[in-house]
Amino acid sequence: MKFTYQIDDEVSLRLIEPRHAEELYAVVDANRDSLLPWMRWVNEVTDAEVLRGHIKQWLLQTAETGCMSLGIELAGELVGVVFHIRPDMVNKQVEVGYWLATWARGRGAVTRAVRAVCDFTFRELGFNRINVRVAPGNAASLAVAERLACVREGVSRQAWLADGKYWDAVEYSLLADEWQATSPPFALTHRVGDELELRFPEPRLANHIYELVDANREHLGRWLPWCTPQYTEDGCESFMRDTIKIFADGQGLAMWIVDHGQLVGGIGNTRVNVADRSAEIGYWLAESAQGNGIVTRAARAMVDYSLIDMGLNRVMIYAALENARSQAVPERLGFDRVAVHRKAVHRQGKFVDDVQYAMLAEDWKVKREGET
Repeated sequence: MKFTYQIDDEVSLRLIEPRHAEELYAVVDANRDSLLPWMRWVNEVTDAEVLRGHIKQWLLQTAETGCMSLGIELAGELVGVVFHIRPDMVNKQVEVGYWLATWARGRGAVTRAVRAVCDFTFRELGFNRINVRVAPGNAASLAVAERLACVREGVSRQAWLADGKYWDAVEYSLLADEWQATSPPFALTHRVGDELELRFPEPRLANHIYELVDANREHLGRWLPWCTPQYTEDGCESFMRDTIKIFADGQGLAMWIVDHGQLVGGIGNTRVNVADRSAEIGYWLAESAQGNGIVTRAARAMVDYSLIDMGLNRVMIYAALENARSQAVPERLGFDRVAVHRKAVHRQGKFVDDVQYAMLAEDWKVKREGET
């Protein structure tokens, strides 16, 4: 599973996760000479583990500000990164930087990627100004700024120290009222089928999630402990920020279910036990979307992500004994029914039984191979 935003048939943006550190490091290491002296952090990235630390910091910035560092893919291959740095939330401005592998240059990939990020920055994040800083000798990066019609404002002398030398910076800017967005609305998604996708939980989406939960409060409140009269939009946004921080530490991820372009529910793996390599999978769905197999398909993708991509050994699903629809999901996916826990959870003023289901990685592998 990976979360991507498709720009066109060739170029896409991808969320960089900590588990992608080795893949990204290989690109950085192969292009180390061409990235220096323009990227001063390159000398600090001595191995994938160091880069993994950078990736975690990128995700923490996303949790706090919505700003992102995104991989640039060309024909499905990771070839570079476009990123936000130094967001100024008071003055609503942020710097956009970018780099590309030498073998991917000359095809306009970075220009298309940066244009899409500028669209996202102005339209979805609501920034007023984008800053671009390029060394005068970096012809390729200068060309990107010129193609995007960035306004050259001047040169900052000896603006940064890299590779033992001070470098000037050409200062460019873009303003929101001068920019015309051309790309589709931004969303990082993993496509499950033609019309079903799982969406990364950006904090800017909190109001949409809250509206869906609020419209289904009575329906969801029967089964979900967090869906109470005290559930608020601020609480929803805090949850989204927290889940990204947890994700940065490899502790699972909650994501949103989108069907035919409409937000219909949520799914995630929680309570990740790193020592035992296990986790729980939970899910919820709007009442109007039930009966179409949406959760089963989403849960199948979530099990793949947990047992294959994350390398966990065991995943569990818990469902209230009275919740037949929720129990049907693990049963359709071939989970083992482990136990019924008597009066294990407290819901709406009473204790109720719940059913525990489990799937092992070795069993899931056999099952998935049998489906192909």
